[in-house]
Amino acid sequence: MKLLLFRVHARDVLSTVIVDETRTQYTHVAVLVDEATNRICEAYMPVVHYRLLLDSELAGIDAFDISGLTPEGVAGALAYCDAAVAAKEPYSVENLCRFSGFLRKLLGEAQDVGVHSPVICSQFAFDVFDRGAHIKLLNAPSYVLAPGYLAWSTLVTPAAPLLPRGNV
Repeated sequence: MKLLLFRVHARDVLSTVIVDETRTQYTHVAVLVDEATNRICEAYMPVVHYRLLLDSELAGIDAFDISGLTPEGVAGALAYCDAAVAAKEPYSVENLCRFSGFLRKLLGEAQDVGVHSPVICSQFAFDVFDRGAHIKLLNAPSYVLAPGYLAWSTLVTPAAPLLPRGNV
């Protein structure tokens, strides 16, 4: 299991806005749940889901290992992913808009009370490790964390690039 930070997310029309608003190089986050197939769990419109990464996506993704991740933690993280997918945890464009201070004042602050709360990708990935694996990557609530902020954790270390798996 790895944390994946996307420098390029070709399917996301908001990528440029995310990078500009958060002032980081990353536009999307996912959790690698199966390295043999490059299967990920991600929060992306309309709900949290599993999918296989395309080999064509790999060049724009940085992989990170999580310090302290045990087999029990992996099992908990996978269970959290399964629960979010089963609950059809919704993606929240509104939470994404809250990175603008002006829009946050209009919309109010986000909340995150579990797998039924609308989330953005970084919020979900943080929750997978925090609530599922019991590893708190950063001392902050998940709803304030943009994709690039997760790279600031001292518990994440760069990993080898993902290998192509024949997924066109």
